[in-house]
Amino acid sequence: MADWTQLPTDILTLIFQYFQVNTLLPAESSLLLKRYALIPTDDLLRCLYPCKNWSILAQRMLYKTIVLKEWSQLEKFTYTLSHTDSRGLFVEHIYINFNIDNIDQALVEQISKIGDLCIHLKTLFGTSLVSTSPNYYSYSNSLFPSYRLLPSPLKVLGAIKSTVWWDLIEHGRKLGHFSKLEVMPFEKQSDLLDYYNVIKYYKACFVLRHTLRELAIYSKLPNETKLSQDYPNVKFVNFYICTGYDMNLVDQVIKDCLSVNSIAIQSINLYRARVSEGIPVIHACPHVKSLYVGGNSAYDDSVYQYVMKAFPSLDFIQIGPVPDRDVTSMLLPTNLTVQFIQYLTNIPVLYPCSMIVQNINEVMIELLDTTKNNIKRLKLVFEMPCSSFFSANSTKLTLSWEAQKSKMRITVLNSPDDGQQVIPCSNSIERRYYGKNIEYLDIEFGYDSPDDASDDRLYEMVLNCPNLKELRINYSMLQLFGSGRVLKPRAEYEHLEIKNSFMMVDFLPHLSSSVSFIKTFTVLNCHLQVYPESTCIDMPYTIFDSITVVLPLETYSSIYLELNVMAHDSLVWYVMQKDGGLQECTEDKFLNPTEQPNYALKIRCKDVKEITNKIGGIDISISF
Repeated sequence: MADWTQLPTDILTLIFQYFQVNTLLPAESSLLLKRYALIPTDDLLRCLYPCKNWSILAQRMLYKTIVLKEWSQLEKFTYTLSHTDSRGLFVEHIYINFNIDNIDQALVEQISKIGDLCIHLKTLFGTSLVSTSPNYYSYSNSLFPSYRLLPSPLKVLGAIKSTVWWDLIEHGRKLGHFSKLEVMPFEKQSDLLDYYNVIKYYKACFVLRHTLRELAIYSKLPNETKLSQDYPNVKFVNFYICTGYDMNLVDQVIKDCLSVNSIAIQSINLYRARVSEGIPVIHACPHVKSLYVGGNSAYDDSVYQYVMKAFPSLDFIQIGPVPDRDVTSMLLPTNLTVQFIQYLTNIPVLYPCSMIVQNINEVMIELLDTTKNNIKRLKLVFEMPCSSFFSANSTKLTLSWEAQKSKMRITVLNSPDDGQQVIPCSNSIERRYYGKNIEYLDIEFGYDSPDDASDDRLYEMVLNCPNLKELRINYSMLQLFGSGRVLKPRAEYEHLEIKNSFMMVDFLPHLSSSVSFIKTFTVLNCHLQVYPESTCIDMPYTIFDSITVVLPLETYSSIYLELNVMAHDSLVWYVMQKDGGLQECTEDKFLNPTEQPNYALKIRCKDVKEITNKIGGIDISISF
């Protein structure tokens, strides 16, 4: 047997990873930095002691990423590094996540120790570094006398999160520290920064020009700055635009900087973002693979056209969310919407991408026609507008999908009187199934749909998805499936799940008329009561392998089950106890139970092999 002290490093690394927990990091404004990191637990600390080989690897993992939540932790951390030979060499990322009331010499000394001892440091980030002291001016002037401060005290305190780090890192670079630092914290609330602080940010970034990987651009770069020459290794660029013309500068800035592969465009305090007319040329930037367009502004058609021209080779895109305001200026004509959707279909990963369209029916026909060979998993979410500004003749369409578009999510925001279908069908003699390749359908209609709207839409959707295997319905108001219409031929599903929905008494019987077989049927946290303290699943024409009912209600002492199996012409009653006991009972006991409190579950079906009950703390399965 091999000696456990001589295990290979890669095997030990895999083992030690189980002694770490995924922790949220204070790096919300950064695209480059990870949102989560593996932080050591006490178990990893114990791995320092068994033998030398374990100790070396455990130290590397312990000190790679450091999150400091108190000032005392910062002091103890620098003290430990100062009194050991090599632990500082293992530190790559430090996140300081606590408030500091006074920016004084003690802080500068602690940061200087970090810079002196952690020579491989890539990240020094502190989003919660906030000064509430009115004496910040005197501290800063004495510590950093050569730096010009903002003239407004209110603005200094508002933007102090990032500006202090600019001072500290620039001061450290003058001492020869932070030679491998890749990130300069920047101010996400760019409206807090005036011209002087913007210049101060660029000045601080310039001291890291050879190692910097992420850069924020506020409106535009200083005239003397050339991104490709001054920042040759930058990969992520965050644009904060304050005028419509600023968006025109995005491709101009990054066209020659081939190291940039990800950008974010944030519009700030604009009612409507657009690309100014009269641009001589829009430069294609095929080296950009990831794009996010967001902010608090609406986008008109010029922005969508600009994205298609400037970024032809994206692997990832997200646009939105569209703000809830008057959308008449944001309406996209059908031809441009279709053109943009065709552009999107060439992008492997699409996070929610929103647009306001004029004719959802025509757009959806083109979308499903364009992608019908790829879509197998489709999620549809219907939302009602929360603002009176939303136009009655417009629809908000949000698309998202994963690699190869095997999974697609479509969110449709309709006006209350809009009855358009989302999976349309042709009126031609030969029915054209736009969803013929869809195998998985996940639908959220919402509770505010007009009467019968959810039922009609659901019927049309499953009608146009003849090869559907799994159907999930969530957060919906369900009254009468298909308004009484019946699917021909009747459908068969591997899995049907209804979750967090309200079902009227006629919904399930009419659904049963259209569905002949369901392998697994799950009802989860739904309101389908016929009488108080009871649930009725009435599907007399459907055969099931298993039925599962999950209702996380208050605790009951017993659950009474009435099971009517039509194929065997059988009607039996059971009582299920909280301790796991199960026994048959009589109809009289079912109608007049002695145990209190109790709950009644009624199931009528053509046939079933297994029933699982998870109601009110009672979890029992019955096989037949």
